[in-house]
Amino acid sequence: MLLVLASCGSSSSTNVTAPTTAQCAVTLTSNSLNMGPAGGDGALTIAVNRECSWTAKPDVDWISLTSTPTGQGGATINFRVAANPTSSSRRGGIGVNDHRVDVTQAGSPCTYALSRTSDAIDATGGKRAILVTAGPSCAWTAKSNAAWVTITGGASGTGNGTVSIDVSPNTGLERSGTVAIAGQIYTLSQTAAGAPGPDCTFSLSSASQSAGAAGGPVSVTVLASGGCAWTATSHAPWLTITAGASGAGDGAVQITVAANGSSAARTGTATIAGQTFTVNQSGVSSTPCTYSLSATSQSAGASSSTGSVDVTTGTSCTWSATANVSWLSVTAGASGTGNGTVQFSVAANTDPTSRSGTLTVAGQTFTVNQAAAAVSCSYSLSSTSVSAPASAGSSTVDITTTSSCPWTAAANDSWLTITSAASGTGNATVSFSIAENTVTSPRSGTLTVAGQTVTVNQAAAAPPSCSYTVAPLTIPAGSGAGSSSVDVTTTSTCTWTAASNDSWLTLTGATSGTGNGTVAIGIGANPDPSSRSGTFSLSDTTLSVTAAAADETTHVNASASSCPWTASSGVTWMTITSGASGTGNGPVGFHVDANPDPSPRTGTLTIAGQTLTVTQDAGP
Repeated sequence: MLLVLASCGSSSSTNVTAPTTAQCAVTLTSNSLNMGPAGGDGALTIAVNRECSWTAKPDVDWISLTSTPTGQGGATINFRVAANPTSSSRRGGIGVNDHRVDVTQAGSPCTYALSRTSDAIDATGGKRAILVTAGPSCAWTAKSNAAWVTITGGASGTGNGTVSIDVSPNTGLERSGTVAIAGQIYTLSQTAAGAPGPDCTFSLSSASQSAGAAGGPVSVTVLASGGCAWTATSHAPWLTITAGASGAGDGAVQITVAANGSSAARTGTATIAGQTFTVNQSGVSSTPCTYSLSATSQSAGASSSTGSVDVTTGTSCTWSATANVSWLSVTAGASGTGNGTVQFSVAANTDPTSRSGTLTVAGQTFTVNQAAAAVSCSYSLSSTSVSAPASAGSSTVDITTTSSCPWTAAANDSWLTITSAASGTGNATVSFSIAENTVTSPRSGTLTVAGQTVTVNQAAAAPPSCSYTVAPLTIPAGSGAGSSSVDVTTTSTCTWTAASNDSWLTLTGATSGTGNGTVAIGIGANPDPSSRSGTFSLSDTTLSVTAAAADETTHVNASASSCPWTASSGVTWMTITSGASGTGNGPVGFHVDANPDPSPRTGTLTIAGQTLTVTQDAGP
C-alpha cells in the first residue's frame, strides 16, 4: 500500500506493508478440549503477533463466547458449554481465523422417574398405567414379577412413555406384587376377595381446549389417585376418542376434532374420568389461520419458576396450549382466539441432571430447558503420586465422588497418555500409559484428575556398559626430556581418568574426559647411566614408558695442545654423541643402547688411536 502525504508545494510518500500470512499465523494452547455433561466455562489462549487481528466463532449453538469474539495480538477467549441434555456424546468446535479447536462433551447419564411407585386396587382387578419420564435417548424395559400382573403395553421404550398393566381378579386373600420399570420397583397391593376397593379421585390437566376450523388432534392428561381406572366418552359426533378411551392411573386422552365446514363456531364435550372436557371449535374463515410464537424455547433455573410465550394469529383464529410433561403446567391461556399469552409454571428440579420438556402451543412445540439441581461435589483420589520404572508401563488412579459429580482427566506431559476414562461421572478408574525413559536421569510428569494433580516419578535408564581401547600401550623414550601422547577410544557417554604413577612422568593435557580423547604426557630427562621404566593409569589400563640411559663420557689427554685426534665406535649398540674429533685435551660422549639379551656383551670405541672397551650387563 502506498500512502501519499501532500503539503504546500511539495509531496512525499511512505510505503506501509501489511503483515503477511506467515507473520499472522495463530497458535492455540490446545487442539482439543473435553467437557463433562454438565458443561461449564473454559478459556482458550491465542498466541499471535501483536499487529495481527483475529476472529473467534463457535460452530454449534451449545457453545457460546463470553468474551469479545474479535481482537488483535495475543489474548484469552472465554467460552461456555451448555449442559448436554442427552445420553450421547457430542462434538463441536471454536474457529479462530483458519484454526479450529475441537470440543467433545460427554453425554448425560440416563435418569428415570415413575409417575408413582405404588398403587392399591380392589379384588375385581383392572387396568393401571404408569408414566415413565426419561431422557430422549434413554432406553428402558418393564417386567412383571407376579403371575397375576400382566404388562399389556410399554414393555420397552426410549424416552418418555407409558407402561400399561392388567391386574387379574383376586379370589383369595390380600396380595402384593411388583413390576420392575426402568430399573425401579412399582408395587401393586390388591385387596382380598369381597373387601372394598380404594377411594378414587381424578383431575384433568385442562378443562377445555380450542381447535381451528380445520380440526385436528387435541390431548388432555388424566391424573388419577391410587392408580384408579377411568374411561373417556365423547358426546359430540365430531369429537372422536382416538387414544386413551380407558386407562388406570395417570394417562393421556387424545381426541380428534373433525373439520368444521360451517362459518359458525361450535362447542362439544367429552366425559373423561368423570370430568367434563370442552372443545371449542371456530368456524370456517375466508382467511386461513397461521400462528407464530414469540419464542420456541426458554431456559429455567433448577428452582420452581414461571414463564410465558406470546401467540400471534388472526383475530378469529382459535388455539390451545397443553403441557406434555408432569413438571410443566399451563396456568393461564390454555386456549384463546386471536393474539394471546400462555403462562406456565415450572416445578423445581431436584435431580442433579438437567431436563427438557415441551408445551404444545397453537399447534407448535415450545421447549423448556431446566438446569440441574446444584450439587456440591468433592473428589478423592486413591493416590496423588505414582512411581514407575524406566521401562514402558501403565498405571491407574481411582476417583471417589458422588454419582452425579462430573470429572475429567488429562495428561500434562507428552510421555504420559490417558488410555481410558478421560471423563465421566461418579466413581471411576482412570488408566494411563507411561512411555520408556531412555535417558540416564529420572524424570517427573503430572496428570490432572478431577481437578487434582497426580505426580508420576519415573526412574532413570540404566547407564551403558563402557569399554575402552588405549593405544599405544608402551611408549619408548630417549634419555633426554620429551613428550608423547596416548589416544582413548570409547562410546560417547563413557567417562575416563588418567594419572601418573612416577614422578618423572607428568600429564600435560586433560586428565579426564567423556568419549574419545587424547592424553598428553611429559617425559623427564634420565640422569642415570641405565635405562628406566615408569607407568601411568588410564581408566582400567596401565601404560608403560621406558627411557634410555644417560650418555657416558671419557676424556682425551693429549701431549700437546696442537695434537689432533678422532673417536669412533666399533659396535652398532654404542654411538659417539659428542667429541667425534678434537685437538689437545677434550671430552668424548657416547650413548649405550639398552641390552635386549639375557647375557652381558662387550664392545669397543677407538679414541685418539687407543681402544676403550665397554662391558654391558645382561638385559632382563
